[in-house]
Amino acid sequence: MRRRNRLNETLGQYSCCMNPADIPNLHHMRRLTGTRPEPPLSSIHLVVLDNMVEGVSVLDESGYIVYTNAAEDRMFGYQRGELIGRLATVQNANPEPGNHFIDSQVTAQLQSTGEWSGERSNRKKDGTPFYTSARIISLEDDGATYWICFQQDLSDRRRNELELRDANEALHA
Repeated sequence: MRRRNRLNETLGQYSCCMNPADIPNLHHMRRLTGTRPEPPLSSIHLVVLDNMVEGVSVLDESGYIVYTNAAEDRMFGYQRGELIGRLATVQNANPEPGNHFIDSQVTAQLQSTGEWSGERSNRKKDGTPFYTSARIISLEDDGATYWICFQQDLSDRRRNELELRDANEALHA
């Protein structure tokens, strides 16, 4: 009983025995491009995802966003659930057709190896460009393909590297 109480404290109002489909934020996991619901997440998994520092998004095989965690929403400047149902290209800073070319390269690698990692040029909701370190993996579930993207904002690191370079140049000038 003690463990269950601790779990209930962690989950707040959600009981560990509650059906995950009853959790209000799980509407973010529903596929907006069809009628089949996405694979359900337990309330424990949702707590873990929503407390990660890295942004996490899940895309369906057509490139539509079916889930984002809180860090992803904050990183890109969107309200909770605002990205759901939108094409992932809304997050990319590259203009068309360059965006399509880059995404087709990523897609080709995901289809051949099941994963891709590298830096992505992104854009926040307000249009601010920024870079992320990203890792995307492919997941097959019940005949459907999903792409799970883990991202970390590189803005601070890039700013620090630039300041260090400028300081080195000033020192050696």
